[in-house]
Amino acid sequence: MDEVGARIVTDPAAPCCKRQRVQALEGHAVQPHVHCAPLHVQTVFGDRMPGSLEKQIVADLGSVAKMKEDFIRAGATQFGSGWCWLAVRYGRIEVMKTANGENPLVHGATPILGCDVWEHSYYIDYRNRRPDYLKAFVDNLVNWEYVAEMLAAASK
Repeated sequence: MDEVGARIVTDPAAPCCKRQRVQALEGHAVQPHVHCAPLHVQTVFGDRMPGSLEKQIVADLGSVAKMKEDFIRAGATQFGSGWCWLAVRYGRIEVMKTANGENPLVHGATPILGCDVWEHSYYIDYRNRRPDYLKAFVDNLVNWEYVAEMLAAASK
């Protein structure tokens, strides 16, 4: 988010409709990046993750298993359309969820992993079993090397 947008979003004196427009614009601007990020050549899947990422997850969230459980819960409990995320805020990894096209940037966090929980992303294969879709995502599809690169970039 640019400096002007950040001031508008965080300024309580700014009209609500203006803050919402900036948030929506920022949310839509990041979507191509989030949708294209998984297209990187995936060399590491599932449970194998770089040590630096695992160490940070354990320090910030307790364990990799707890992170996965919290990530799945965030996505499963997102009412309607939205996303669940791993994001970096204040130097720590957090599990977040956002509605519709919103993303962690509008909450002062940098996304390092996002999972689309809009029905179009899972309904054909999973019907209404969103938690099963999320478990398959974190256990089999995540490129943890790329998430580690995103963490390193967010931590600079």
